[in-house]
Amino acid sequence: MLTYLRVKNLALVDDLSIEPGPECNIITGETGAGKSVLMGALGLALGLRGDKGMIRTGMDQAVVEAVFDVHSMLDMIAPFLEEKGIEPCEEGMLRVKRSMSAVGANRQFINGTPVSVSILAALGDELVDIHGPNEHQSLLYPLKQLQILDSFCCARSDSLSKKPSENYHSILLEYKDCLKKLRLLESKRKELVVDEQVYRQQLDMLRYQVKEIESAGVDAENDSLLEDRYTRAAHSADILKLIQSGMELLSEEDNSILSQCGMLGKLLQDASRLDPKGL
Repeated sequence: MLTYLRVKNLALVDDLSIEPGPECNIITGETGAGKSVLMGALGLALGLRGDKGMIRTGMDQAVVEAVFDVHSMLDMIAPFLEEKGIEPCEEGMLRVKRSMSAVGANRQFINGTPVSVSILAALGDELVDIHGPNEHQSLLYPLKQLQILDSFCCARSDSLSKKPSENYHSILLEYKDCLKKLRLLESKRKELVVDEQVYRQQLDMLRYQVKEIESAGVDAENDSLLEDRYTRAAHSADILKLIQSGMELLSEEDNSILSQCGMLGKLLQDASRLDPKGL
């Protein structure tokens, strides 16, 4: 619930603050009285888009501050603030501040922590629902629809089973945790499998190879023999090349080992004829 709104140097407003009550609040006035300025200021506090043209003429900066009582929403808002590294709510009060500068960068704060516009807008969608021409309506968002459905299921479960609502919330949190893990695994799988068609082809090939190995009936006794045969087959081209080189060195070259042995025998034979007794 909005408990405080301050607008400074925005459009025609100099410095204005309001404190809405806990029940119905109605703001009336003539055209141009500034009702739309207040709605525009609230929209800025919720993260809606703003431009420097909204700054009051002659001023360097426009500031919007808002305070929300979020006691009933802490179970939803507290995890969001913790995830984004934002200071927690003190006494159940959420404080938002947004400033637009005519010369510098715009700045946003949640509970005193600087944040981006996108984070402010994500939180703003949970705080206020604006119904009007061309305004955002949370009912159109799928996430909000899920929250409404969860709230209904929670109330329905309580009325039927007479059990505390924590049971439903615990089941819901467990489901969200499982879904988060599933999304993470799916993401990792996509990183590993770049091409689905290539993945299926590789999987079929591996299955075929496993089937061939199983049908071969390989056991521990002939495993060593198969390994030797595999090594010989894998290096058959190199083995053949080396053997051919050895054959050429032995007998096929002009200066082969066998031809040199023949020449040596002839020389020794001629020498033995010259010295039969000594040789």
